[in-house]
Amino acid sequence: MFGYPLAIRIFVMHILSYGKDSGLGSQKVEEAIRKGYDDLYDYYDVHVFDQWNIELQEFLMDISIVDEFDTGIAQIISKRNDVPALLHQAREIGSFLFAKTEGDRTIYSLREIMRDGMRRRLAIKKSKVYVDNLYYNAGTYYEMKGDVVSALSMYEKGNHEESISGLLVSNARHHAGSGHYWILRRYYQELSEDTIKQSPELMAGMSLLQSILMDDEESDRWYRELVQFSERQTGSMRKLAQARLLYLDISLPQRGSFDMVELIKKLSVFVKNRKDIFPELSLTNNQPSMMDGGKDFSEWSKKDTQLAKSIGKIVELSLGKFGKGLVNLALAESFLEKGEDYYEVAVLADRGRLQAESGGKLEQVFVGVGIVAQLAVLNGHLPDALELLDGLKKTAGVDAPQIIPCIEALKTRYYLYNGQFKEATDWLKTAPNEDEEFCTLERYRYMSKIRVYLSLGKREKARSLLNRMLGYAELRNRTFLWIETKILYAITQYRMGNDDWIIHLQEAVTKAEEYHFVRVFVREGVAVLELLKDKRLNWTDKKYMTQVVKECEQQANLYPNYLAEKAEDVRLSDTAIAILRMQADGMKNEAIAEKLEMSVGNVKYHNTETYKKLGVKSKAAAVIEARKRKLI
Repeated sequence: MFGYPLAIRIFVMHILSYGKDSGLGSQKVEEAIRKGYDDLYDYYDVHVFDQWNIELQEFLMDISIVDEFDTGIAQIISKRNDVPALLHQAREIGSFLFAKTEGDRTIYSLREIMRDGMRRRLAIKKSKVYVDNLYYNAGTYYEMKGDVVSALSMYEKGNHEESISGLLVSNARHHAGSGHYWILRRYYQELSEDTIKQSPELMAGMSLLQSILMDDEESDRWYRELVQFSERQTGSMRKLAQARLLYLDISLPQRGSFDMVELIKKLSVFVKNRKDIFPELSLTNNQPSMMDGGKDFSEWSKKDTQLAKSIGKIVELSLGKFGKGLVNLALAESFLEKGEDYYEVAVLADRGRLQAESGGKLEQVFVGVGIVAQLAVLNGHLPDALELLDGLKKTAGVDAPQIIPCIEALKTRYYLYNGQFKEATDWLKTAPNEDEEFCTLERYRYMSKIRVYLSLGKREKARSLLNRMLGYAELRNRTFLWIETKILYAITQYRMGNDDWIIHLQEAVTKAEEYHFVRVFVREGVAVLELLKDKRLNWTDKKYMTQVVKECEQQANLYPNYLAEKAEDVRLSDTAIAILRMQADGMKNEAIAEKLEMSVGNVKYHNTETYKKLGVKSKAAAVIEARKRKLI
């Protein structure tokens, strides 16, 4: 009620009505507030709303179901053609309608108390069927605009179960990168089993969603349900179910990529005969990579040229728009990772990018731009790389907004090469929070977060997220991601003073050497160079070792500030610093308490607060970190 004098006056009147001797518990306060609001809305109904013409009253009641609106959605909800005139009239008679400009659109909203009053009025004056239809109209508008989340929210409020089911079926026709599986998981999980079992799309969607949630048992259960459904059907419904099963065979990460050649051959026959029922299929998951995109294709890189010649054309034709430029881009990325000649990589990447731009998908263009940008970084032309990504981002804003988060994540990695901590820290505020929910589809952004954490000296945060990424990589047999994670884990452990960093780096070296992956180390440049030169590391191929170390040295010379720790300013009290100094001298908590004339519990409290501020978990680590920051 704050900010509304009339509401406060009414509330006080209700409080006083209880009498001085009645007592004022929380229940009576809540009752007074409820009665106060009822009286306030009744006052507005009689003395304000009823004074307006009936058309304006009806219109404001209708559009009150949404928090914000423009003229387009207002027309769809209210089914009126005179919306601009009514909005003008509303602005003339009061100060309850706010307007703001976003691009070429004007966005309106009602003052909160006005909106709530209109919603109350709507519920009283109109039937449930009428109100449900308003929500249906709003849902239809959002669905047409591609705002699936808002559409489902409206359909849910209007109890339109068929519309919810239909929208979820439509969403399930998209691949994991463009389908809103993670955001819509509650809606999928609230569907009844009977509803899901009637739709091949929903069964496939549930299998894919559960895989994203890393519940392979449940994912496989829905896969089997779809198999059984397919066996019971005939004709077109059987074909539809078979198409979904083939889609899951290719898309589900737990089904691996080893038999992908045979699956692609099946797909080529299927798509040729039934183009209309096979869902879209992307290999990138919106990341600037196919090798570590929807699935891990490290094994393919061992025989990349051979596979390109034998099944390259089949793959491109089978994937339709998603296949445009795929072979050249896949070869370019494989050659890049294996440390091959920059010129040959650039030629392949440019060819693939051109093919993808000519009738392909922007997800594939992102792969090409990402490869060319990496080459620019490796050659010391960081501004060119950022310019390429900014150009792509402008195009993506219209054609493929789903890739923008990963574009920003890649730009952030490049900021770190330049030591641009402010830009990296600003990006961190928009990055997904792994502590609230861990989404496997966000793995590219998580890996960028880890690098920002290391740059900010947040080693515990980096290690915690690395542990989760490592678990995911091992569960999904993602070789490339596993190597990358192990390298960053070694860097983190080294900076934390843990000797087992050598174990993690050795594992990364051994695995990377098997595939001859070079640039997975080179990207970390100066951050990993000193570690790679440790004599305890065992390299089977000395020529490979020489290339890795040499290129890391070149990268270190180009970007000496990459992942250099810029610790956030930490302020400790004089007492906390005194405790740290005594701990550095080897004193126990009891002795420190006696020296400072405080309780042992108080000393422990100061320790806990100090650990939080320094981002550590032990007394020894706190002393080391405090010395690094020159606090003691």
